[in-house]
Amino acid sequence: MSIAKVVKPGTLSFILSSTAPLGEADAHLATVAAMAADGHRRQCETTLQWVLEAGVIDRDRVRAAIFIAGAFAGSIRVETALSALAAATSEIERPSDPLSAIMSAPSSAGGAGSRRGDDGPAATADPAAWAKAGNRLFTVVHGQDAPKVGKRLDGLGPEVAAWLKADYGRALDGPGELTLRSRLIASVAALIPVEAPSALERLVRALSAHGVDGDEAWAIIDVTGRLFEEGGAIRTAQGAFERALGRRAREESDAPGGAPGDPYRWD
Repeated sequence: MSIAKVVKPGTLSFILSSTAPLGEADAHLATVAAMAADGHRRQCETTLQWVLEAGVIDRDRVRAAIFIAGAFAGSIRVETALSALAAATSEIERPSDPLSAIMSAPSSAGGAGSRRGDDGPAATADPAAWAKAGNRLFTVVHGQDAPKVGKRLDGLGPEVAAWLKADYGRALDGPGELTLRSRLIASVAALIPVEAPSALERLVRALSAHGVDGDEAWAIIDVTGRLFEEGGAIRTAQGAFERALGRRAREESDAPGGAPGDPYRWD
């Protein structure tokens, strides 16, 4: 079930106006992945249109983030998000309300970025290739913890372990020209709204070995969490981050929104 808030372009501009210490491009990738994983068709379209108009990441990278989300949240999420992307692209190219489009476009809009055609970059459809890449990337991502994590997955059944490792291939070796670091950030973001604490904790733990420090990791949920209703899934995700990174002390001034009761404040 979707937990996305009804977020307007102006709200997205506010949320994504300051993403430090997470880089702006990675914050936009994370936003796309999280919203695609959530599966709310209308909110996904609104978000994708805003991201494309902002021009920080191009359409190919938006598609890559959608495929990453699908690897962990399911193929139906890819179908929904690609449909939303097509609608968002059409609205940008032929706005149904030109005045509204002008008023809602981000001030830094640079267009949708380069495109390689309507279908974007091709992804392999060979399950054997996904499995091979997944096994390799599973070891790369988890490093010295890979045997321990692999043993835990094997306990679910060999076919389940193979399937889950293949998802690493789909997410981390799929379409789009993204670094492994950016793919991991998008993967973490995709797991935030779907209530998958064990998988989320594993990937959050892996971030530090791939150039993402603790403050940047926390920024992933600080940014994307504000797109969703407070409740079970977001609190579960916060718990996974805390188990992976440790609890963090926050000053009153550190909480986004500042004053207690502000809808954008983390307590």
